[in-house]
Amino acid sequence: MSLGIKYDENYDFLFRMPDDIMPPSSAYRFDPGQNEVFLGNVRLIYEGYQKFTVEETNHLKEFFKRVDKNKPEFSGVTIPLVLRYLYAHKFNYDKAVESLVTYFRWRNSDLKQVTVTPRLVQALESKFFRIVGRDKYYRPLFVVTPKYTLNNPEWIDEIEHTCYFIMQHFVHYMLIPGCVENCTVIIDFSGLGMLNVPKDALKKIIASFQNNYRARLGKMYILNVSFLVKAIWMIVKAFIDPVTKLKIQLTNSATHPELLQLVHPDQLPKEFGGNAELSAEAWPPTFSGGRIRDEFDEEHVTEEELKKRIVENDKVVPPPELAQFAREHCKNRKQKGKKTYYFKDRIEIRDSFNGIIEDKGLKEKPAKKDEIAESPKHTDQQQKMGEKAKIKSIEIVKIKEIPVIEAVSYTHLTLPTICSV
Repeated sequence: MSLGIKYDENYDFLFRMPDDIMPPSSAYRFDPGQNEVFLGNVRLIYEGYQKFTVEETNHLKEFFKRVDKNKPEFSGVTIPLVLRYLYAHKFNYDKAVESLVTYFRWRNSDLKQVTVTPRLVQALESKFFRIVGRDKYYRPLFVVTPKYTLNNPEWIDEIEHTCYFIMQHFVHYMLIPGCVENCTVIIDFSGLGMLNVPKDALKKIIASFQNNYRARLGKMYILNVSFLVKAIWMIVKAFIDPVTKLKIQLTNSATHPELLQLVHPDQLPKEFGGNAELSAEAWPPTFSGGRIRDEFDEEHVTEEELKKRIVENDKVVPPPELAQFAREHCKNRKQKGKKTYYFKDRIEIRDSFNGIIEDKGLKEKPAKKDEIAESPKHTDQQQKMGEKAKIKSIEIVKIKEIPVIEAVSYTHLTLPTICSV
């Protein structure tokens, strides 16, 4: 897994992420319950050590019977990814295949065309689409504020690429497979009338989620909606899938009772009923640093239990403080001739974030000179952004491409492996 977007040293400050966007240690011990794994009858958590139901297993087996695993368009497909698209198409195998082919075409072509331009920088800094914190289930909290597009028509064309840029950082740095795989979204319609709703921009964001980031939306709250928009919604929602309707709440208020229960006041901006102050800069993301939840209850496993899971299951992602323990376990598995999948890949992603490259022996080592990108000179404005976002003055290491994990490594099922490590 790589960021998927070409690094540009001229915009180095956009790629330097503050430490606090990474999941906190407690998130690695979070054990999602049935209500977090499923919303109604649709799965939200697909990866890590999650077990699939008998019905899901049967659908997956039937799907793989219909797929030619040697076709290049399916290079890189994994079982969780297939299951996401099967759910999205209500287990219509043909539609799922078609949609997956479209996704890989986007990932291998369109996504690689995303480059940082002055207009994309303007869009990132506009506060139109930003990440501001986490909810009580550690899911990143997005805020979309359409009114910021009204005075900036020149960068509307960059909205789609801006969404990809933000979402790739979200997927790459902010999630924990098997624990945190979704986000919570607030769309704030304040300052907008029916006639100046930026429909095109909103369509691009929705299409970005729907087409290329399947099953990443946990909950969505549409706030400060006018009476007319709400009336239209009451008509439209009759034609929306019941599960999608469960994810969306719409109100003419500046907040929602469910939102206040889902997000701790320290993480929820004041504009929506919380105590958090929104940063003056929208990108890189800067969180308030407040509490995510008041207490760590039975939904969190102990360190001993987590160690036990690491030993028993190679799909459990370790927190930073147990990374060395996981590495030693991986090394032992390798010495015994057993395959090792998840630990190396996730640790390498985390370490690349911190300026460390991991070698094939699962040992840390400093980056080589030819792996270090020389930081360009920043403007005063860029330097100011870096300081306010609490960005450490570290050398940036170009993230190596990490081999795609075998499909079978993600799950307890014995299903055909359709890509190589």
